Amino acid sequence: MSLLDADGTKYEIDILAATLAEQTPDGTIAAGGKLEGGAGFQVPTEASGFTFVFAPLLGGDPVGVALE
Repeated sequence: MSLLDADGTKYEIDILAATLAEQTPDGTIAAGGKLEGGAGFQVPTEASGFTFVFAPLLGGDPVGVALE
């Protein structure tokens, strides 16, 4: 998981910030299933236009979701 800003800068998950999230996403997801949780990132205050990117570890294409 990562964030991209409008300038194309990539931000990786921050372990401390992720630990402070309500619940970290973890586990197996069945086809058509859901998994909820939090993830934490540290980004500059002037950064904007974020896209959340999930890239599977074992094959598959990354999926990006624009954040408002």
